[in-house]
Amino acid sequence: MNYNAKISKTILSLYILLLPILRYYNLPGGNNLYLLIANIIVIYLIVRKRYIIINNKLTNGACLFIIWASVISFIAYNLSEYHEFVQKTSANNLIVLCDWVFIAVACCHEIIDYDNFVNIYKWICYILLVYIFLQIVGIHIPGFTMTGRISFLDVASEYSIRGRNFGVYPSGMFTRYSSLFIEPSHFSQYMAPFLCLSLFGYKDIINKNLIIAGMVSALMIMSISGTSIIIVMIIWIYYMFTEMKHITKTKIVLLVALIIAFLFCIVLAMQNAGIISMLERMSNSSDNKVVDRVTRGFQVFLRLPIIQKIFGIGYQCIYPASKVYGIEVGYSVADNVKEYVNDVASILVSFGLIGFMPIGYMVCRGFMGAKKREIAVYIASLAICLSDCTFGAMWLLLICICISVHKNRL
Repeated sequence: MNYNAKISKTILSLYILLLPILRYYNLPGGNNLYLLIANIIVIYLIVRKRYIIINNKLTNGACLFIIWASVISFIAYNLSEYHEFVQKTSANNLIVLCDWVFIAVACCHEIIDYDNFVNIYKWICYILLVYIFLQIVGIHIPGFTMTGRISFLDVASEYSIRGRNFGVYPSGMFTRYSSLFIEPSHFSQYMAPFLCLSLFGYKDIINKNLIIAGMVSALMIMSISGTSIIIVMIIWIYYMFTEMKHITKTKIVLLVALIIAFLFCIVLAMQNAGIISMLERMSNSSDNKVVDRVTRGFQVFLRLPIIQKIFGIGYQCIYPASKVYGIEVGYSVADNVKEYVNDVASILVSFGLIGFMPIGYMVCRGFMGAKKREIAVYIASLAICLSDCTFGAMWLLLICICISVHKNRL
């Protein structure tokens, strides 16, 4: 491989993998500068490759999505009955979203080294795991509290209030942990694909290792996040389902060991006030933020006029449209500057059934012919996209991990 191309692919991989952490900060030169550099690298690699498959269903689907998202959002920002309530930053955020779709599609055409991408991801995950372990242990040592904030960078304005609690997040009678992330859920989203690859392996880069998988699961749960608990349960249930299909003596021993370990973890968890509190919140039917997070966007969709259901309301227009159409659903926040609905619902509401179809088609194609490792990563990514709002940095990372396992099917 040409040396310049190898360096370019590594830089692009680092950009995608570190973006979920660096997005919290105002980077030197401005954050858009690094997105521009990423685009220049992508274009350079495409030109060097001398071709990109234009007549490709994935590429065509992505192009249709970008065109539709741009058209319906332009109409919403300028001609809709709620256009006066649209945030000024929405148009710029739409451009960034479409740009990330472009980068993701380009990554499908082998402009990154998938093995190198996964290898870098593995080592970043190890660093994050060691760091959160030190946070959990260090909180019990006077004067040893480890913040997750990168001290030499300025926190972006939208994170400035929450930024005081980077990594170690006091919450009532207990403390939540998130390594270098601002929230425990962000940590669990980043680690979910690594848990899948620890269970199912990835070539000779990440070996199947139940001990590592167990440690990753424990640290994800110890971060005390509802997202962590749900994702860990889904991944392990899928693993046990696939591995226990063909019962052998070894697998029976493995199953018994897993059940004992699971029961032991439950006993330990019940001693932790934070985990108990999180489980109570998740099981509270009258005030369940976890459920609201999953269902809120779909409730908004069901209350929209039929035309908006078909064509969409435009990107980041959920609050303005809800205000005009008088839509009130759970977990609403007045003048909410973040369109706080999960990713799947966000696509459905923002771009309607028409915009949702190419995305749904591409997801279905990904599952076709997929093997168990690939399916595990897909399920984890889909669970994240159904449980939280990850549009942007984390969304691009998940797509690239999915692409990597897809290109290296077992």
